[in-house]
Order: sequence, then C-alpha cells, then structure tokens
Amino acid sequence: DLEQQMAPIETQYYVLRRYNVRLPKEETDTLFNIRPMWKELLELGQIRSSKLSHLQTGFRREVVRAVKSFSLEVMQFCNDFDMNGPMVAGLMPAEAQDRLRKYTEIFEEKNSRMCNLQEREMLFG
Repeated sequence: DLEQQMAPIETQYYVLRRYNVRLPKEETDTLFNIRPMWKELLELGQIRSSKLSHLQTGFRREVVRAVKSFSLEVMQFCNDFDMNGPMVAGLMPAEAQDRLRKYTEIFEEKNSRMCNLQEREMLFG
C-alpha cells in the first residue's frame, strides 16, 4: 500500500526539514503533492470502475442475446447439413466433395464465431 510506504519517507523529510537541511524544492514539492495526487488517482479509479460496471451490464445482455442467436444458427446449420450435406444418398462423389468443402467453410466460420462468443462470455460473465 502506498500509504504505508510513504509514511517513513515523509517522516524522514520532516526530520530533515526540522533541522533546516536544505533540500531541492522540486523534491519537497513532489513529496508534499504525492498524497493528494494519489487520492485523486484513487477517486478517478473508482469513477472509472463504476462506469465500467454500468457498461458491463449492457455488454452482458448483448452477449446473452448473441449466444442465443448463435445457438439457433448452429441448429439450422446442423439440420441443413443433415438434409443437404455431403452424406445425402445418391450424390456423385464430385458433388459430395463440393458440398463437403462448402460446409467445411461454413463450419470454420461458425467455429471462429463460437470462440469469439466464448471469449466474450468469459469477459462479461
């Protein structure tokens, strides 16, 4: 904690000042300004933390909505794959290969989006 670290330093400077030891003005100014600056920084941190907490609620709602939407997309993708994918009976090998390539690309996009959503869920709960 900065408070605990500053107390002995301030005490030493007060002793030096008491015995009229000449100190550079910049050094003493810094010493006597550091506590108010620290308090100001802590207050600013609290304000920012409060604002971020408020924003986080909105982000959390957006993540939940996006995950629900993505779940529906995945179900539709699975159904489409089952009905129109490369395993449909009667397909020529070239057509099956084209479909496999198409669904592989779609799967990779969905997988990338899933990873992104998982990261957002971890970040915003």
